[in-house]
Amino acid sequence: MYKISFFCEGKPQGKERPRTVRKNGKVWSYTPKKTKEYEEKVKLAFLDNPDFFGCPFVTKEYQGKVSAYINAYFEMPKSWPESRKFLNDGKNFLKKPDVDNIGKSILDSLNGIAYQDDSQVSEVHVSKKYGRTAGVEVEILYYNEKT
Repeated sequence: MYKISFFCEGKPQGKERPRTVRKNGKVWSYTPKKTKEYEEKVKLAFLDNPDFFGCPFVTKEYQGKVSAYINAYFEMPKSWPESRKFLNDGKNFLKKPDVDNIGKSILDSLNGIAYQDDSQVSEVHVSKKYGRTAGVEVEILYYNEKT
């Protein structure tokens, strides 16, 4: 088993629905700009990680099982007193975006980079918490066997 961990700073975002427009009698679908920019930011955070270099599994040929653990941290409001921030550090964040949309955004952004396709991901754990710094902590596990 091989593990790659990285942290992407900034407010975690969920995957937005694709937009559909009609132009010249044709229907076009596209990914919203905000989602594209966030996915690019996650890609760069993954590629900047020193664990990425030398990883034997991050190749186009690897088709084995992949697991992903995603912790999304949301910054606490500045209006909270320090005592409340201390008590809520690491506690569950129960507002939007939804965990499934956060997971989809992260997994889609790593398509073709961390793995050939996100269909290889057989296990995903996503959590939303309050934290001192907003961002997403991602851990990807690669397994030696192909089952």
